[in-house]
Amino acid sequence: MNSEDPACINRLAKPSKQVLSEGLFIRHEPAEKRLLLWNQIKINRERFIDGECGDVLDDLDIHFRGIFDASLLCLSATFKDEGAEAVTDIFSGTEYRAYEHFERMRIIGIYSSEDLKKKIIKKESDVMEILRNYYLFGDSQFDEIFDSTEIRPSLRYFFHKKWGEIKTRINEAVSDLIIDSDYLVKLIRIWEDEGRRIADVAGENERQKISDELKCREDELSDELTGRDEEISRCKEDIEDLRDRLKMAVPDKNLKENLAENPGRYVTSGEARQYEINLLNRFGHKFSDFVSSVEKRYRVCGIREEKVNPPEYFRERFNLSVDDYLNIPRNSSLKIDLIEKKIFGRKEKVRIYVAYVSRQAEYAKYSCDCLPAGLKDLNIIMDNIRSDCNGNGIRAFLFAASPTGFDEKCRSIITGNNSARNSYGGSISVCLYDPEKGLMSYNSDDSFSRIFSKLCNPELLEEQKSRLKGEVEKKIKEDIAALGWCSLESSFDKNRDDYLQIKRHFYSFADENGHIVKYVENSGLIMM
Repeated sequence: MNSEDPACINRLAKPSKQVLSEGLFIRHEPAEKRLLLWNQIKINRERFIDGECGDVLDDLDIHFRGIFDASLLCLSATFKDEGAEAVTDIFSGTEYRAYEHFERMRIIGIYSSEDLKKKIIKKESDVMEILRNYYLFGDSQFDEIFDSTEIRPSLRYFFHKKWGEIKTRINEAVSDLIIDSDYLVKLIRIWEDEGRRIADVAGENERQKISDELKCREDELSDELTGRDEEISRCKEDIEDLRDRLKMAVPDKNLKENLAENPGRYVTSGEARQYEINLLNRFGHKFSDFVSSVEKRYRVCGIREEKVNPPEYFRERFNLSVDDYLNIPRNSSLKIDLIEKKIFGRKEKVRIYVAYVSRQAEYAKYSCDCLPAGLKDLNIIMDNIRSDCNGNGIRAFLFAASPTGFDEKCRSIITGNNSARNSYGGSISVCLYDPEKGLMSYNSDDSFSRIFSKLCNPELLEEQKSRLKGEVEKKIKEDIAALGWCSLESSFDKNRDDYLQIKRHFYSFADENGHIVKYVENSGLIMM
């Protein structure tokens, strides 16, 4: 008995997912291309059913049959509109109507929760019509459509799964908006009230009368979002202003190309300064007396702090207020001297260098920065450390933090994954820290670097647990949305020190969200 091959399944399902992502808009593709997709999907469906990808669990089997059949139904609907009968006789009229209904709803699934909230605030007709039907009829209207016996089981499974995702997206957006919007609360109450009244009457005339009354009550509330519309307009203006400022921040072609390759993140001067202050406070508290690694205990001999204040001419050149100037990062650094605590033998001496790396001129000029730090920033610090530790028998460890993180090339060299020789070996070990993501990058093959990176981690234990839980849940959601399942072994590195905690979160997520975890031979633990 052969277990399923996820790579094989994904390869066969790829054309179907391409069609479903386009939806009925695929009708704009040439008929020849659509016919080619039709034939390819039919062949892939047969190969899947014939067991080419191994023995697939029942839940996964119906999941992927639904994807194959839904993509064929979508293509068939486009040919049906053009009057072609050769590829349209395998689906019933009920299945065509169900897919058209699904297409009207799928617009919700395209938007993120934040985008959906904005569209509700702007009262966009397509979104509001779906919300109206949802609160008027609840699940009954959709169950009536999708549970028809004329719809094959694979398609019923597909439609119900997608409708469940759409409901979740609606509920997330609406629950956030209800807190701030009396308009939405009143509107939902009107919909629910009228939905109950419509369900209680049978005559078409009476139903129409209630619908007309509902429309009048909706119109009475429509002016209550005027303030929201103005708020959205102001947001748009702020976004455009920000884009202009970012364009100014990259005035020449080389810098623009660099920004495109390393987009980084948007970090304001106030955020960058706060990360710096927090880092200094955490290290001051952590290294106040004695510290212990897994194998050794060290006494803290002293801590020295240095700052690089922004030049005074920044005030005049960039027209900075006192607060603006004070919020520019100071690029502070710490030197922490440790000596091993033991009675006999030679005591190990370690000096920890904590360096905060930021581009002060960018924060002074634009009040923000987007580009990550790179090797040129790190090399300057490394040269100073080499000079400081040369010949004094001290083992050096650099903990470098940047508010915008470090670029991929820099992290790759430090972690030892670069094909080039890691020039930061020897008597100096390095850890790069991204305070916004809580991400640490170090060479895991260097035991000294691994031990002291964990020792210097400024995050509190609860913060580390919360971040790890968020990381695991995000990866699981992405995999289930894309594949229909999540593999523990494929999605998470077994060599991670926190792998057991990841496994615990994996099970907890399944329990909390109604998923099933099964062991599959040669594939490990699979969540469905």
